[in-house]
Amino acid sequence: MKFEAISYSLPANPSRYRVATWKRLRELGAVYLQDGVAMVPAQAGLHDSLEELRRDILSWKGRACLLILEYDRKEDERAALASFAAAREEEYAGIQEDAVRLLVQLEEDQSRGKEAPDIDRYLLELRRLRRRLETAVNHDFFGADRSEAEQTLEKLAAALPDDDTPPR
Repeated sequence: MKFEAISYSLPANPSRYRVATWKRLRELGAVYLQDGVAMVPAQAGLHDSLEELRRDILSWKGRACLLILEYDRKEDERAALASFAAAREEEYAGIQEDAVRLLVQLEEDQSRGKEAPDIDRYLLELRRLRRRLETAVNHDFFGADRSEAEQTLEKLAAALPDDDTPPR
């Protein structure tokens, strides 16, 4: 299996360029091989995004190059695939934890009985969690288990009045 990697370095200041680079790589579902070297599976759409990031890094007075990687040993490739799975599982776990926290908060608000909970806030948070899940699914290249996150979001949606967002 082939991977595409970006190797880069950026000046220490301003730090916003390093943060922007990290965020964009995270949005692509990249995993880091080491500091300044991140990879994704070799795919056309991902190549274009990495190429755009490379141009941006160069415009920010940094250095960057794109590389095609192919592992020589199967155990190294399996380790790389495991790092992609671990990254997605961590992302799904974060979504699930936030959904559980919100569900507990909603149940506490509802049990108070005096004041009605701010349903609009809960619906907004539900939509945000669904967008996070959709983003995670879009860069889940190898099918990590997202069932617990999905089930918790469904449970949260069921506890709220009808939302205009279709369930995931």
